[in-house]
Amino acid sequence: FAQDRPLQVWAIGCRLGLEEVARRGAERTLRLTQLGTYDDRGEFVPVAEFIMDVKGVSAGDYFRLVKFHEARRVSAAGSGALMLTRSNAMPQSSNICAQGFGRQECLAMFFSTVLFPDLTCRASDDVEYPVHKGILCMNSPVLRAQVEQCAQAPGGAILYLEEEGKVLGELLRLCYPGTEDRLPDDIRLTLALVEAADKYDMTRITDMLDKHWAHLAYLSPYNAFFAAMQAGCFGLARIAARETLHLELGPTYVSEMEQSSASVYQRLLDYQQQVVEVVRTTFQSSRHLWKTAGAFHGPQTPVRVNGAQEEPGKPHSKTTTHVPRERCKPGCCTTGMFWIVERRIGMEQDMIKRPGGKMISALEYFEKSVAQSLAPTVPWCGCCSNVAADIIRLGVT
Repeated sequence: FAQDRPLQVWAIGCRLGLEEVARRGAERTLRLTQLGTYDDRGEFVPVAEFIMDVKGVSAGDYFRLVKFHEARRVSAAGSGALMLTRSNAMPQSSNICAQGFGRQECLAMFFSTVLFPDLTCRASDDVEYPVHKGILCMNSPVLRAQVEQCAQAPGGAILYLEEEGKVLGELLRLCYPGTEDRLPDDIRLTLALVEAADKYDMTRITDMLDKHWAHLAYLSPYNAFFAAMQAGCFGLARIAARETLHLELGPTYVSEMEQSSASVYQRLLDYQQQVVEVVRTTFQSSRHLWKTAGAFHGPQTPVRVNGAQEEPGKPHSKTTTHVPRERCKPGCCTTGMFWIVERRIGMEQDMIKRPGGKMISALEYFEKSVAQSLAPTVPWCGCCSNVAADIIRLGVT
């Protein structure tokens, strides 16, 4: 069965936590030209299609399969230490946005300074927070309606809410002015706050959290993406997915993948691959811009030759645009053209690795490449400099 259905066997091993079964299925995939399996009709199914339908396999399992396959393709001994099941398979990721240190202490300190409260908000785990009715009503029309109907108790009015204590405390704290600069760095807590703020129609807090989420997604895009997908916050997941394009593309592991399905990871990989294809298509369709004769026009201002001003002349050959008596020692058709091709290939490779990364500016390319050749002994002519500048200008616009 493992020979004909390798990925099915691997999936069974992952679901049951059986390392040997998962490994046997993964090893069988190495006999295939590409990673995949066969269906009941004997037709080949690529791994991307199989993953979208498989159940009970996490994104972490899928990541380990890809790494195992890559390592084994390079060296049979290179994948021996790689685990395929979740148990002790991967270390916990160092999520810089998962630091919730001191949040409960900060909440306790904040609410201890709330003077003359006239309302108590009780969380689902019976944690209570003293607040002011006016503050809540200003931030949420939903809570305003509930405050008007909240139960009265001997110690004052009590408002029962469904959120957990740590989430409710942060939400209530953000209702007060001057708390915008102390937003939580925990991704899951932020997602819970976004959901609660949307539930209670807290527009000001929602806008604040949206900006904060963009910051968290920038710092840890993969953590943010998988956590948002698990929470059902697909709009926030899209923001995080776009941020992954600023990193070098390739298999990346984060601990949140263990709670996400393999199909979620495949969707992210498909999105990244589609962006790469757009980059390739763009460069392919714009190659004629790099060869256009219009980019090779020489200087259009009078040129001084031997101290005398001379009007621009015609090119001295069909391949260059030098004015008479102005020569380029490296040569427009040798060094100049080689530099142009090299820059185009380099830009394409950089964009494929990091489709969302910052493109190097024309000035930076010019300084790194052309200026290196502007030595006094072997100078570039004005024509070659113009060609280089025009080519870069075409590539970045």
